[in-house]
Amino acid sequence: PFCTELRAVYQKRRDILVPALRAAGLQCDLPNATFYVWCKLAAGLKSEDFVLNLIRTKGIVSTPGTGFGLGGEGFVRFTLCNDASVLKQVAQILSGSL
Repeated sequence: PFCTELRAVYQKRRDILVPALRAAGLQCDLPNATFYVWCKLAAGLKSEDFVLNLIRTKGIVSTPGTGFGLGGEGFVRFTLCNDASVLKQVAQILSGSL
């Protein structure tokens, strides 16, 4: 069935990106039912500053948590909507650490 196949695609993508984010020092849980990964930043880091720095220094786009309201400060969101090959590239770039 379509849903089973789609779930497997997103699990594969999740399993590529989440370990790389964690290895780079971000705190994130494995999402069970969504195609986004939310990460908590280290204390004192601002969401928008982190995202802009990530774009400028690594060429990786994520979304600042503040885009979802004031309670999102200190968080960033990554998407699993990219192809696994793209997420592998992101993982490799992140292996250089943040």
